[in-house]
Amino acid sequence: MDNYKKNKKLLLFYHSLLMSVIINLDQWSKFLIIEYSNKSFQIFLFLKIIKVWNRGISFGIMHNIAYANIIFISLIMIIICFLLKITLDALKNGSIKESICLNFIIAGAIGNLIDRIRYGAVFDFIDFHIFDYHWPAFNIADSFIVIGSILLMFFNIFKKKSLI
Repeated sequence: MDNYKKNKKLLLFYHSLLMSVIINLDQWSKFLIIEYSNKSFQIFLFLKIIKVWNRGISFGIMHNIAYANIIFISLIMIIICFLLKITLDALKNGSIKESICLNFIIAGAIGNLIDRIRYGAVFDFIDFHIFDYHWPAFNIADSFIVIGSILLMFFNIFKKKSLI
């Protein structure tokens, strides 16, 4: 606890910097694809860059609901606030790994929130596929949400005291 008080400003700075890097990486990658790519293109046999606007939530679910974007923006903002509170609690308890995982999730959520506010939909462009079997398109923000969630579950499975 004393260590947290001494390094509080430094820890908050690093966490803010990490979130800023992730959000900017996400927004920059989306900008490049939106502005400079006129068509889809293959990167590897299993990976393609495409342009998809997701007006729903995961996998395009609920894309045709009236006022969905307003509902999604409100819910995402509430979830981000909740996760920020959990992140601060994790830092106070010295759970640096968990707080970094939460930062991944928060930054990804903010990246997609920016899209919803700016465009009314989330821009996805990564198409992972094996032959004709395609995973729904996703983006850098989605990747960090998934990575952060998986690592958080992993760390909590092997930890005596859970964050949530």
